[in-house]
Order: sequence, then C-alpha cells, then structure tokens
Amino acid sequence: MVNNRLKEHIVETVDNQLRDNEPKCVKDTFEKLINLKVNILQMMIL
Repeated sequence: MVNNRLKEHIVETVDNQLRDNEPKCVKDTFEKLINLKVNILQMMIL
C-alpha cells in the first residue's frame, strides 16, 4: 500500500530539487529517465 503522505513529500522534494537545480544530478537523472521512456515508447511502436 502506498503511503500518500510519503509520496507527496517525495514529489515535493524532487520538484524543489529540479526547480533549484540542486543537486545537479537530479535534473540529469530526470532527463535520462524521460528520454528512456520516450525511447521505450518509440520501440514499442516499431
């Protein structure tokens, strides 16, 4: 079972890190995950 309060806190923390670009690795990792999903979707279409 997902703890909604914990989930909200994690999302808020990541949002803040992305907004502040601190630590820098958060934005890099986020972009890699986004690109990975796009690549997976593109492969599924093929």
